[in-house]
Amino acid sequence: MGRFHALMITATTAEYVVLESDRDLERTLHRLLGDLDVLADHRIHPAVRRVAAASLRTGLDTVGSLIVDPIRPLVDDGPIVVAAAGAAAVVPWALLPGLRGRAVTVSPSVTAAVSNLRNGAHGQDHRRGVLVVAGPDLPHGGAEAETVAGVHDGSSVLIGPAATGAAVLGAMPSGGLVHIAAHGHHEPDNPLFSGVMLADGLLYGYDVAPNPTIPAQVVLSSCDVGRTVDRPGGEPLGLVAALLRSGVSTVIAGTSRVSDEVAMAVMKSYHSRLGAGGRPAVALARAIEAVQGPGTDPAPFTCFGAGL
Repeated sequence: MGRFHALMITATTAEYVVLESDRDLERTLHRLLGDLDVLADHRIHPAVRRVAAASLRTGLDTVGSLIVDPIRPLVDDGPIVVAAAGAAAVVPWALLPGLRGRAVTVSPSVTAAVSNLRNGAHGQDHRRGVLVVAGPDLPHGGAEAETVAGVHDGSSVLIGPAATGAAVLGAMPSGGLVHIAAHGHHEPDNPLFSGVMLADGLLYGYDVAPNPTIPAQVVLSSCDVGRTVDRPGGEPLGLVAALLRSGVSTVIAGTSRVSDEVAMAVMKSYHSRLGAGGRPAVALARAIEAVQGPGTDPAPFTCFGAGL
């Protein structure tokens, strides 16, 4: 694994820093994902969960000391844009010490990040139509869908047998917002086949590109689908990457497993803040901060693309 690089830009200055490398950083990040997966599953014995929680705290402190602490004296409390290359895409940024409650958005490249900042005006996608979807076999999926739909007047809702791939693609609001609460599947060996489980099977990222209507924002209240796999040349592949490449501006997704209870709480808070005018990265940061507390399950959601 290579080094992390940081570019700090304020109204008057710009400073470039090459952060310290650590041969064990990539291993630590993989361990973090494993710990998060354990803590999302309440069927696992409490003693094992306690070990995972302690391991997660140590891992987050380690990652924070390597890639957050060096830049904190150089920046104010403003938002952070991450150009995702390699392991940077799966760092649970919202959980790192020093970044909790702070707006972070992850872009596929520096060029995309600058373009997104230049375009601005993100966060009003819900005003151009909202589609809320709940896939099968998700204990709180229907309740989450109804809760989200209740925040946005005039939302379309597809739940249970009605939530098929064709129905979802046909109901997508052009330039609007799509929220999908469903089981996610990340396929590391063939990331193009990562997707979310609907009533008639997986909906893949590449299904969206040929669709006549493309939403501006997709919220994936699903496990794992924020993960990517890098191919030679640095090209990230996965569901989020496919959606962004298809023309979706902003994607909210989990980078590991997430407990159903935490997912529903975060999403309710997120959409409430979005409806009140908050931009995606800011609304997500505030939502995660609001529901996290001592003893609560982690909420490893990340804002990808144009979040600011």
